[in-house]
Amino acid sequence: MLAFLDKIHFGTPLLRRIVFWLLTAFVVYTLFGFFAVPPILKSVLVSQIKENLKREASLGDIRFNPLNFHLEASDLHIKNLKEEGDLLSLGHLEVAPGASSIWKLAPVVSYLKLDGLNVNVTFYGNGKYSVSDLLGTPDSVNQEQPKPEEKGAIFPFALYGLELTNSMITFDDRPRGKKHVIADIHLRVPFTSSIAKDVKEFTQPVFTAVVNGDPVELKGRTLPFDKTLRTEFELGAVDVDLQQYWKYMPIKTPLELKSGRFTSDISLFFERPEAQRINLYLGGGGTLTDLELTAPGDGPVFSMKKLAFEMERFSLGDNALVVKRVSMSQPFFKVVRRADGEINWTGYFPGSEPGPTGPKVKTEADTNAAFVFDLRNFEIKDGTVDFSDQCVKGGFRHTFPKLDFTAEGLSTRPEQTTVFNGSFGSEGFIYVKGEATVTPPTTKLTLSGKDLDVPLYAPYLNEAQPLLVDSGKLGFSVDLDFSEPDGKPQVTAQNGTLNLANLAVRKPEAKEPSLTLGALDVTGATLDLDGRKVGVAEVKVSEPAVRVVREKDGRLDLQRIFEEAAKTGEEVAVETGTAPEPQGTADNGPETPWTATVDHVVVEDGSADFQDLALAQPTRLGLRRFKLDLTDISTEKGARMPYSVSAGWTGGGWFSARGRASIDPLESNGSIKVSKFGLRPLDGYLAQDTDLLIADGAVHADLDYTFTGGETPKFTAKGSTALSDLKVKTTFEDDELAGIDRLDVKGIDFVNEPMVLAVGEINLNGPRALVHFDKDGRLNVRRALRLPEPAPAPAEGAPQAEDKAGAAAAQPAPVPEAEVKEIEAQTEEQAAEEKPFFETLTVGKVGMQNGALKFRDESIHPSFATELTGMTLSLTDIGQTPEARPKVDFKAKIGPTPVAVTGVVNPVIRPIYSDLTISVNGMELVPLTPYTLKNLAYPIQKGRLYADVTFKTDNWVLDAKNKFFIEQLELGRKDKRPDAPNIPVEFGLALLQDSNGDMQLNLPITGRLDDPNFRIGGIVFQAIINMLFKALTSPFSLIGSMFGGGENMDFVVFEPGRAGLSAQGEDKLNTVIKALTERTKLKLEVDGVVDPVADRNGLVQVILEHKIRQAKYDDLPRSKRAETTVDQITVAPDEYEDMLYEAYAAEPDDEGVKPTTLFVTDRQPVDVMEKFIRDRIDVTDEMLHQLAMDRADAVKEYIITRDPALTDRVFLLDKETKSDGKTGVPKHRADLGID
Repeated sequence: MLAFLDKIHFGTPLLRRIVFWLLTAFVVYTLFGFFAVPPILKSVLVSQIKENLKREASLGDIRFNPLNFHLEASDLHIKNLKEEGDLLSLGHLEVAPGASSIWKLAPVVSYLKLDGLNVNVTFYGNGKYSVSDLLGTPDSVNQEQPKPEEKGAIFPFALYGLELTNSMITFDDRPRGKKHVIADIHLRVPFTSSIAKDVKEFTQPVFTAVVNGDPVELKGRTLPFDKTLRTEFELGAVDVDLQQYWKYMPIKTPLELKSGRFTSDISLFFERPEAQRINLYLGGGGTLTDLELTAPGDGPVFSMKKLAFEMERFSLGDNALVVKRVSMSQPFFKVVRRADGEINWTGYFPGSEPGPTGPKVKTEADTNAAFVFDLRNFEIKDGTVDFSDQCVKGGFRHTFPKLDFTAEGLSTRPEQTTVFNGSFGSEGFIYVKGEATVTPPTTKLTLSGKDLDVPLYAPYLNEAQPLLVDSGKLGFSVDLDFSEPDGKPQVTAQNGTLNLANLAVRKPEAKEPSLTLGALDVTGATLDLDGRKVGVAEVKVSEPAVRVVREKDGRLDLQRIFEEAAKTGEEVAVETGTAPEPQGTADNGPETPWTATVDHVVVEDGSADFQDLALAQPTRLGLRRFKLDLTDISTEKGARMPYSVSAGWTGGGWFSARGRASIDPLESNGSIKVSKFGLRPLDGYLAQDTDLLIADGAVHADLDYTFTGGETPKFTAKGSTALSDLKVKTTFEDDELAGIDRLDVKGIDFVNEPMVLAVGEINLNGPRALVHFDKDGRLNVRRALRLPEPAPAPAEGAPQAEDKAGAAAAQPAPVPEAEVKEIEAQTEEQAAEEKPFFETLTVGKVGMQNGALKFRDESIHPSFATELTGMTLSLTDIGQTPEARPKVDFKAKIGPTPVAVTGVVNPVIRPIYSDLTISVNGMELVPLTPYTLKNLAYPIQKGRLYADVTFKTDNWVLDAKNKFFIEQLELGRKDKRPDAPNIPVEFGLALLQDSNGDMQLNLPITGRLDDPNFRIGGIVFQAIINMLFKALTSPFSLIGSMFGGGENMDFVVFEPGRAGLSAQGEDKLNTVIKALTERTKLKLEVDGVVDPVADRNGLVQVILEHKIRQAKYDDLPRSKRAETTVDQITVAPDEYEDMLYEAYAAEPDDEGVKPTTLFVTDRQPVDVMEKFIRDRIDVTDEMLHQLAMDRADAVKEYIITRDPALTDRVFLLDKETKSDGKTGVPKHRADLGID
């Protein structure tokens, strides 16, 4: 069979056969390798894949070169278990062994190339994947695995030229709806080997890919089979889109990553030296760009233009992370404080319990050293914080731009100092600069602000107060120091400053500010939290201005706003259940009180305005140029604070005060000065209850004071006060009502506990006043004070009831006597029980100069005006004791007429005591014509008044004795007006004036000042009118009072039936003669009056007596009868019976009843004889009339006999109707009358 080999002439037959068989074997091997191995390998691979992976698999072409062992495979597909598509696919595999495997006695792969490798994995959720069956059940994964047995050296191999190209891994995350694709995978490993002599040779892989569209590069070197496992890698990621990975955050959060890209250049170094701890180092850096996080309902909450970081070293072995630099560019933070007080970021990262972790396996590399973090440099550039606060009323939102911050040397190493510096703001700025240590925690920093817009923070300011801030710029600076020695926090602040400028605060409904402030500067502020001390070097306030309005309901506007805000806050707190509950006071023992000090407080150029709308005439008050200077303010017990304050008054003038004060105890002493403090702005308060108007006036004061607080505050004042240039007018006329050039009160010494006031001197210069009755009779003073007009007086011309003085003033309806007595008793009781305001009140002297009083009365026609000028007053030794009797000396002139008041008066006791003498010397009465026309209907043509009045009040009782002398009073012609009063003025004057035309009047007045029926006003004038009426109605009563003789001077009583004057009648007529002699204008009228009964009986007796005298007359010789008359005969008692018998005998007896003897009438008893005669006497009316005429004639005869000059002035009357006369006065009289 092999004979053909013999034909070959080459070598020996054995050699030829060997070669043949070798060639044959080679051919068979080659053919088998090329043609048999690929299908066999394909079949085996597919069946093994199906058997082990439980998935359908297919393989395309397999090429095997048996000559160089080069193997190629293509189109490998492993199907998914349950879904369409491939789990794994491989486009092309190419591998070739190395020839060095022969002498190295180990597999050596010359190259391994994989192209088009695609892996698809699907995640279904709940830990289930499309390859879960290949990985085992979740329970098996979590089960504790047996500890692997220690193995020896790794199987030796060598691989040259590993390449993975055009590959892709797809991960379909169904729960998150995201498919991740790692495409364009390229991996190149030039060499790696586990052969002993090669383990120290670095494997240097290079990996590139496009992860979800973002290129990634990883390169480095490693000793994977060396005991040190030294590894060095560099991870390069360029512009990676982070949004697609946000769903794989390890925590649950509502935040969404809208955008963000990452580029990195991170290096890794890993090493585990023999018998040493593991060394793991990370280095390099990275960049985050265009990062934006959003939250549902809040929108974008964080964004960042760029974050760059550079690690120097992360050492797991050293437990240290060292970062060279972290830089954030244009970060944006949105912070929201919810209505419930929660910060939005706490809701983005809710707390969660940590998941289970496996047991910690302690390695040789583990140490107990604390982890160390070092950050060489941290920087934030151009950041922004958008802050919203829904907790405050109305909400707050503001964007804080320009956030810049740098920190250097941040470290957790002990005593390692971090230096930091930061700021934010564009128009208003906040700065922070300082240093800190993490271990132990300490901080020293300077915090400052500049040009902060105060209105921006109005919602927070309105949490504490309801006013609105329209403008204001705030600046501040403070050095803070924090530390925790012995675990106790200590905070101190030094060099604190505060600046507030251009502040304007207004009420919610107002347009103009209620408070403005030019500047507030606070310097040198300190705080010691542990020592509980606060200090300020200086507080300076410039141009503060406050405006307060008293509203129509009487409340201050700011008071109302704050009260309403407080009430609303309480109601809201109750409704929302946020009202604070009462807190018990924990007894932690005595606590050191806080101490506060302020070295200096200055207020410059301040102002205050007060508008009072509660008044009928709204008023504005104000202070200007207000200055305050306080030093050494302290809450320490006994600390004294010098102070000074001054201000100008919008009404003109200024005030100042200076002294010392203390807070504990509360007390002060100093001086107060007021100069030219104008009263004009206070006019509105005077107008509230009066119709007065302050036209001008100023107050002055120079006082020293002391004040001591406590349960009963004590206050003392010493010095002087003054009032100058006071002018008071009324709203209803232009003339000045009252005024004072100057009022000085000197030597004031006041103490309030007890209430004691001593005044050295009160001096009044140039006081003046106007008393004016208008056309309607209204008094200007009453109108100005809005006092009700007095009740109208009774109609003029009506006579008034007489009192003890003989006159009474016009009165309103009288108060009942019982009520009067009750009022008097109450007055005395109140006076006894009422405690005076001052326990002691003394005034050394009261003086007045240049006083003037103008009086004008337009209620009469013509109007009347006069003036009291040159008023001077001296009142000395005024005291509050009842026995004090201050001496008074008052002088003035009514026109040219001097008026004087002297005596004693004590106006400061109650009831007022006075004992005064008032004199008027020669006041002309002609100017009083308007009043005499009004009240008497006669003008005065001539006359002068002299008055001497004693006026005494004691214990509410008035006793006034008024003596008036009116010289040569002459009246003009009577006013003929229909309404002119009908008063018998001429008759009264005729009765009152003497022959020279003068008259004297004594008008005593008494009464109780507390009697509501007693009014002294007008009482004298009314008494004069009453006197005139009395002159008319009872002239002889007046004559009796003027010339003596008593009240009943208007009649003369006669014996019944007789016309002869008695001695008493003659005395009366003597008085009448005297009055007629001195009052030459008087004429006397005499009218006889008879009593029909008494006088008839009297005439019977007179006729009886006449008959008896006639009997005696008839017995006289003729010569004797010529010398006398019957009426002149006197019958002696011893001859009465004889003469009676003669008359009895001579009486005719027509009836014959008279007993006789021998035609001679018998003598009878006296009474019988008298009766017989009387019975026969017939008194006729003519006889009674004649008796009346005889009586009148007797009066006239008596008067003219004694003063024949009165003959023509005495007239007899024979009135048909006689006057009944006064009660109790006999009718057998003669009535006297004056004409």
